[in-house]
Amino acid sequence: MPVPLVVRWLHLRNSSPRTTNPSRDSESKQNSDDVGHPPQCWARQWRRQSKKWYLRTETIQISDLEVRYGDHQAVDKLNLTIESGLIYGLLGPNGAGKSTTIHCLCGIMEPNAGRIEIHGQSVSENPKAVRSRVGFVPQTLALYEQLSVHHNLEIFGGLFGLNSSALTKRIEWALEIAQLQNRSSDRVQTLSGGMKRRLNLVSSLLHDPSVIVCDEPTTGVDPQSRNHLFDSIRALNKEGRTVIYTTHYMEEVEALCDRVAIMDHGRIIAEDSLQSFLSENTSLEQVFLDRTGRGLRDEA
Repeated sequence: MPVPLVVRWLHLRNSSPRTTNPSRDSESKQNSDDVGHPPQCWARQWRRQSKKWYLRTETIQISDLEVRYGDHQAVDKLNLTIESGLIYGLLGPNGAGKSTTIHCLCGIMEPNAGRIEIHGQSVSENPKAVRSRVGFVPQTLALYEQLSVHHNLEIFGGLFGLNSSALTKRIEWALEIAQLQNRSSDRVQTLSGGMKRRLNLVSSLLHDPSVIVCDEPTTGVDPQSRNHLFDSIRALNKEGRTVIYTTHYMEEVEALCDRVAIMDHGRIIAEDSLQSFLSENTSLEQVFLDRTGRGLRDEA
């Protein structure tokens, strides 16, 4: 049975070695009892959201990030700041460097140069501490098809280091959020595409992270499941979590995101609030095409 990407990420989270870029030499948990408590919002600035005031500060700081694959520069001196409590859209055409940037942010791979900090801690220097605060929801379904829904959640919760009482509570929470209480004993292979996407989301959040990274989480789902995923992401964000959201569907960004960055050729070429982008044109898609061009991009 193939090992899902998120399982490999969890293995890395609980061990010191990481996947390194071939062109670079190697360099130099959240406590399970804390699971279930909403993450704190560190802050120096204020932000109005859903008629409540939330404290805000820098959650993620990416400085001069570079990743090379041989002669190809996938990420080119990228600089980006994402403040706490936002739903942040990361857009770009195929091959722009989005997935590589996300993999570096989550500690799945190591960059050739640059620094990434989450809540002031370096991903390279404090990988375990940082990964305990990050929930990575991959585009490819990270599920064991032959096992039941409940068994999948037990496996991922165990990999996150949850003890039995905390795991039981978090599995109950996950089944409720995904609305899969009545399917918990069914094998994953019997679920619809939308159900699998909902399970894929909650499986990555059992450890109650303060930062959620969603890599095209609605691929192949019906409108009802997509709206349910949106509602779940909004609810998680309102509890104080920061969400990074990548997608090729501009209407999803318009529906969810507070702030948007557009990547191309390994760099951020535009970054602003969603409202500011929409004030330039009638749709975010038109803004995106104006920035990145209309030429076809090869799959990457």
